[in-house]
Amino acid sequence: MFTNPIKAAAYDDLLTVVELWFGDGPRHTEDANWPSGKFLMRGGICWPDKYDTETKTVQGFALVAGYNLGTDRLYLFHERAFCCIADIVDPPTRKILFEGLAPWFATVWGRYLCDSFYSNQPDNVCLRWEQEVHAMPAVQPPPRFIPCEPWRNVESAEALIWDWITRRRLEMLDDRLGQAVTGYNRREATELPAPLHALAAALTGILPNVTGAKEVASSPAARIRRIGNVLMREHERDWHEEER
Repeated sequence: MFTNPIKAAAYDDLLTVVELWFGDGPRHTEDANWPSGKFLMRGGICWPDKYDTETKTVQGFALVAGYNLGTDRLYLFHERAFCCIADIVDPPTRKILFEGLAPWFATVWGRYLCDSFYSNQPDNVCLRWEQEVHAMPAVQPPPRFIPCEPWRNVESAEALIWDWITRRRLEMLDDRLGQAVTGYNRREATELPAPLHALAAALTGILPNVTGAKEVASSPAARIRRIGNVLMREHERDWHEEER
């Protein structure tokens, strides 16, 4: 079992590497200038597209993963099942019937500096949901949704997930995703459930970027002194604050 980080800081301009601090456990550090580790922070997302007989909704799943560049282990820090982007409210009572995903993006940006999410679904499905997210001014900074390399079939995605589990390189909390892994029955499944689909997308997207992230993490020249929680991608020269 592991705990979520208590602090995140950008290591480089492009957020290729994020430094994380943990409050307890073997990676605990009390020194604000000495992070617990350097991570490649990315997310995986499965947009709602199939009817879920358990929840009786068309439900999707989103997660945030941190690849520890020192230990080559992947930690699943934050997850969320969802069926909508904005809250769905009952007009007469103003009661929230379904909580939207929009606030979750702000949470994972604030806690982990994660703004990039991999997906592996048909273009028309992704476009519909991505446009809805980007149409909401409250979701800042706008998340980046990146199509990962399509897996050949369900079996190849399964093999990827269980290879990581077998090698003890995947750490997860005992939440919805952990339950999906332990409860998965290949003989009864014709496709990956949403939590495992999001996990497979994250793994598929993260792995090709590990080598580049390690090069950045090992380069002192790439490190920036400090960065605010606002990305200015169009003007890279403005990302650095002047030393006072």
